[in-house]
Amino acid sequence: MSSSRTRTSTSPSPSRLARPPALAERLKGAGWSRVAWRNLTGGVVALHRGFKES
Repeated sequence: MSSSRTRTSTSPSPSRLARPPALAERLKGAGWSRVAWRNLTGGVVALHRGFKES
């Protein structure tokens, strides 16, 4: 039995995540309106919001 452990992650690499404007466009394309986002923590996190009619 090996004592080394392989690190695995279920989160995508930050370089593979959509940039805020691109994600906003995807949300609009999926039928959301009034889509906006706000960068938080120096741009590490972006909070998106939008409205979808039922």
